[in-house]
Amino acid sequence: MIILRREFFGGLLVDTESDANEFLDEPQFEQKRKELESLAAKGEKSRIFDVREFGYALRSDTLGSPADLYVELTDRCDGACVHCYASRSEGGRSEREEMTFAEVEKLIRDAAVLGSYYVRLTGGEPTLRPDFFDILEVIREEELIPSVNTNGLFGVNVIDKMLDCGLQDIRISLDGDEKANDAIRGKGAYAKVLSSLKILSDRAGQSDRSPRVTVNMVLMRDNRHCVRHLAELTAKLGCKLSIGLLRPTGRAKKEQMLSPPQVLEAAKLVAGLRNELGLESSRIRISFDVFSKDPFHAGSMPYPFDNSSCACASKGIGLTTDGRVIACNYMTRLDDGLWLGEDVRKGDLLQLWQESRVLERARKVRRKICRGCPHHILRCNGGCPVTAFAITGDLDGPDPYCVRDLTMADGPKDILQGGLR
Repeated sequence: MIILRREFFGGLLVDTESDANEFLDEPQFEQKRKELESLAAKGEKSRIFDVREFGYALRSDTLGSPADLYVELTDRCDGACVHCYASRSEGGRSEREEMTFAEVEKLIRDAAVLGSYYVRLTGGEPTLRPDFFDILEVIREEELIPSVNTNGLFGVNVIDKMLDCGLQDIRISLDGDEKANDAIRGKGAYAKVLSSLKILSDRAGQSDRSPRVTVNMVLMRDNRHCVRHLAELTAKLGCKLSIGLLRPTGRAKKEQMLSPPQVLEAAKLVAGLRNELGLESSRIRISFDVFSKDPFHAGSMPYPFDNSSCACASKGIGLTTDGRVIACNYMTRLDDGLWLGEDVRKGDLLQLWQESRVLERARKVRRKICRGCPHHILRCNGGCPVTAFAITGDLDGPDPYCVRDLTMADGPKDILQGGLR
């Protein structure tokens, strides 16, 4: 599916099959619109979205409609993670009312009409929903990009069904070697996840249905010694490794957070492992990646794609298990639920995107504190607003993991003196 969206910077062209996008200026947008309208007359499928045709003006602080949807399907989970950001319930029933299949289906189809192109299913553990594969089928019918966040505690049957439903992006959680991971995620979790990763690795290249596979590691004090293990494991299996820093929400303990020097040490280790293992920067990522030799090209993309801040509320929208609008799913349990917004089941998705009170609050984040930092945009997007809020009470406050002062005082001098110019 080709999707053309009018935005404040001109236009955005997305090919959902290849997950490629192109930024257009006004003349290019109008030319592409005419091309697609001509092709549509010949039976070619495409979608053109212009928020002005729905009665809304173009804004500079957000896209005209959500490009990405992050949908919590359930609170239930068969894991036992000590750092669960939302204190998910293990097994049993969901602690909140779940959106019905009909409600999830309507949400996805409405989003498709509005030019959305990416849907991430999350939870809890989304595969525990009995209608999980039916929901994937709806995403495929609308020709959007389907993605899943999962604990990976399942076998070959679930994997093959996901692939049959056209899954393009799967993100599996693993937090270290067997001893460290199972202490964090529950006994036996490592072996089950490793089995799932090996099955996916075996499927890679066998057909055109192989998804992108990413291992998500939450970095904390109890597993900081496992970065090398996961880098070597994912390199061997041919998948990506994304290393994020512990967010002190839900069951996560502030005492497990790394100090800025430890964050810097981890970033330096990742840079060394890239060289040692012959990996491109995209194959292993870490927050505050200040040693990366492949900096983001500042100015090459418009906001909110320019890495200047978190894209919550400007590019994507979160929906909780019971259909509440939220800027980021990590905010579900913050501030006694004051970040939970309107019920999407009782409103219009586009209107909520444009007018939701919680999204408007989140859009005030400007990362002014990052101005003048040599890492901002090039190697850092200013950190995580959720982590900043959890520690400082200010969504636009300083990320406690920030390595700016440390690196400006003590190095890495090869980057500060030449690599960031």
